[in-house]
Amino acid sequence: MIQQGRFCQTSLMAAKTTAFLPAPAALFIRTRCSPSLTPLHRRLCHISPFRLRMTSVETTPAPTQISEKVSVPEPFRLPMELPNPPHVSSLEHSMTYKPKPVLRRLAASFRMLRQIRGRLGKQTVLKAHLKGDLSEKLPSPSLPFAGPPPMTLPVFLNALRLGANDPRIAHLHMRIDPLSIGWGKIFEIRRHLEYFRSAGKTITVFIETGGPKEYFLGMGYGLYVPPEGALGLRGFSASGTFVRGVLDKIGIQPQVERIGKYKSAGDSIARTDMSSAQREVINALLGDVYDTWMSSVSEAVAVDRTELEEFVQRSPWDMTEYEKAGLISGIRYEGEIEDALKLRFAKRGGQSDEQILKKKLSAVEAVDYTWFTTEKLLGVRGRKRIAVIRAVGAITSGKNSSSPLMGPTVGSDTLVELIRKVRDDKRFVACLIRCDSPGGSALASDIMWNELRNLAKVKPVLTSQVDVAASGGYYLSMASEIISEPLSLTGSVGVVTAKPSLEELYKKVGYSKENISIGSKYAELLVDDRPFTEDEASYFRAGTELAYKKFVRKAAASRGKTFDEMDKVAQGRVWTGKQAKERGLVDYLGGLERAVDILKEKAGIDKEEYVQLEDVRSPMSFREMLGLGAVGANSEMRYCVQQPLAISEVDGDLSTVSPLTKYVLDGVLAPVGSGLSVLQRFPRALEVLMQSVGL
Repeated sequence: MIQQGRFCQTSLMAAKTTAFLPAPAALFIRTRCSPSLTPLHRRLCHISPFRLRMTSVETTPAPTQISEKVSVPEPFRLPMELPNPPHVSSLEHSMTYKPKPVLRRLAASFRMLRQIRGRLGKQTVLKAHLKGDLSEKLPSPSLPFAGPPPMTLPVFLNALRLGANDPRIAHLHMRIDPLSIGWGKIFEIRRHLEYFRSAGKTITVFIETGGPKEYFLGMGYGLYVPPEGALGLRGFSASGTFVRGVLDKIGIQPQVERIGKYKSAGDSIARTDMSSAQREVINALLGDVYDTWMSSVSEAVAVDRTELEEFVQRSPWDMTEYEKAGLISGIRYEGEIEDALKLRFAKRGGQSDEQILKKKLSAVEAVDYTWFTTEKLLGVRGRKRIAVIRAVGAITSGKNSSSPLMGPTVGSDTLVELIRKVRDDKRFVACLIRCDSPGGSALASDIMWNELRNLAKVKPVLTSQVDVAASGGYYLSMASEIISEPLSLTGSVGVVTAKPSLEELYKKVGYSKENISIGSKYAELLVDDRPFTEDEASYFRAGTELAYKKFVRKAAASRGKTFDEMDKVAQGRVWTGKQAKERGLVDYLGGLERAVDILKEKAGIDKEEYVQLEDVRSPMSFREMLGLGAVGANSEMRYCVQQPLAISEVDGDLSTVSPLTKYVLDGVLAPVGSGLSVLQRFPRALEVLMQSVGL
């Protein structure tokens, strides 16, 4: 029984007792005024001046509960020595980190002490999230205070170069999601990762889902996957896409002329299956990729090639198989990796592991890092400048723009303007062309080729090929010496022309046209409501053959070959960079860093001297900064498809829709697309404006 008593003396006991009363017990509380509590008691107890009377039901006391200690597992810790794989010889050229001179290091330290925005502490982790299409194109300038640029290849490579020279950066943690890029970019990134690691920094990589390309970037480093990860090393494949059956059903008859045994770009709209010539080319490309990948992985993770080939044949689903085979460092969730990084790089200061794990990781995202960190800040910027012009996308006449299917386009007017700007600017000692294009208009390619040859007479010029620089992309490249990645796609010296006949489609929808012409019998050559006549077909083919001969003749002159020698390796065939080097189509194998070294040598600059790489591009209007693009963008493509095309049948990814198919569809849809482009891009423009005002 709970005895009656003064509240201030028994309330604590009552509270403790009632806490253990069983559910059936009834507790009756009656109160009445108690004059025995003085005002002092009331103030001390902070209660109403009432006496508390409680009655309880006698029950059996509850059994004593023994609390069991829950054991907390030890947090995952990174190994003291994180893996440092050897240089992958298939990269051809390595980037070697060289410490800055003492005076430069002291000056850089002083500048970093004075830095306000983007200031970093010691032992900072650089973080990067790679996914999707990492464009070679430099991010467009945006409105002030709009925030850091999106992740592109130049942004990430710059972050790695700066991070290697920044004493505040201790580690790189990459998360890699599925990538839709070619092997040229993969090799360039891997080469920069080796450079970062050679500076004494460490690297961890986390992959949830990925294949051979994603694995190639992380192999040999601290590579982790989750228990239910979807890392699949199942080999390589390529696709050929054919829309002739679709066109037949809707009443479109494609009339295609292609010159060159292997110029299968037109097959995507003229055939329903793969030709034997195209099959031969794709098998050769895949064979080169497979052999390079196998030798590279075997070298990086020290696994016998025979064992690796057996593993790929089995292609296990269980991630523990990858760990047993020595292909990954371990199986962990990304949160565990981040906690391990906290324990590894946190400032202890007498703190326990639990206290450290509750704090945020001292890290900076790569895009934010490049926003506030410059070569000048770190003391690695030189005085002499090398201009960089990026030719990214399908080639058209007119200005640079973008299209719904092809993405960014290279306009001959824009590129000629930039080339002349570099030629006339005395601050530039050399020019580097970064070409990532499957080609396009043969006319536009020829105009840019001629302008680059004029520049090469005044200043050293070198073209660096990225994922793909084929057909029109190779046309542009051959104006100077060429450096290519071992697995870049290049060559494809050939021409294709196409004109669709919409006669059957017009009949199906009840649409009719009547043409009236005067002059030659070829005046109606490009009308779309009927197929070619016999004379028109012969005339059309003659124009295609002439364009091919001119292409081969100029390629032969550019590469120091005879017409017959060039024709033998031309024929529209696509080669990897390594295959092209063996046939005299490119001069060097390597990436950005080796290209800069070659240009420094040509310009008479000491190999150890720092230089500035300055991107040259056209000024952007306010409309373009909002992401709305130019008025009438892509209209030139409508006229380009009526001309001979120097375009490749494959893209850098080897598994997407044929570039010719996308190019022709973009040309057909250009009138509609230009009207809809502003509406499609308006949400992005609104987002940029909100970022600029801090919303």
